[in-house]
Amino acid sequence: MHAMRVVAALAVTPLLLGSSRPRSTDKAAVPQRVRLAPGDACSLLTPAEVSAVLGEKILPGKHPPAMPNGKVIMTLCMFGPSADPGIEDKKAVLTIITTRSFENGTIPMQGITKTPVSGIGDEAVFIITPGFGSGLNVRKGGSAFQIRVNGGHLTTQQEQDLEKALAKDVVARL
Repeated sequence: MHAMRVVAALAVTPLLLGSSRPRSTDKAAVPQRVRLAPGDACSLLTPAEVSAVLGEKILPGKHPPAMPNGKVIMTLCMFGPSADPGIEDKKAVLTIITTRSFENGTIPMQGITKTPVSGIGDEAVFIITPGFGSGLNVRKGGSAFQIRVNGGHLTTQQEQDLEKALAKDVVARL
């Protein structure tokens, strides 16, 4: 149940920042190099890549549980050390967002810190939301995504360093 709550909480942030409605499995599979939306977020990072960055063994990414109508949200993927990671476990959540959502995420908002980042994709911005921690939104061409790392008593700076490393792995596939 911890994983469901964590995924639900992390899924809300991109939605609040203007991301589109999640895509379902009725879309075609994503090739290795493609525009992200619609797509399978779990295909954009390997367990080995996430393990190397987080410094511990990470299982293959998984989508949140199916919705009541049976559809699976393919645009969100959680990577963790167990099938049901706890709040203290290091984990990464990758969410495919639209480029419009990326642009909306750059608009100043009271109480939310947004800092441009160079060297990742065409544009990138760290977004720090009180109560939700750090997230890195990245745009490359017509594709955009958000990566979030938390758990393991990480500082915001540590979260951001790990998010940057994982984002570079994703960008390499685009």
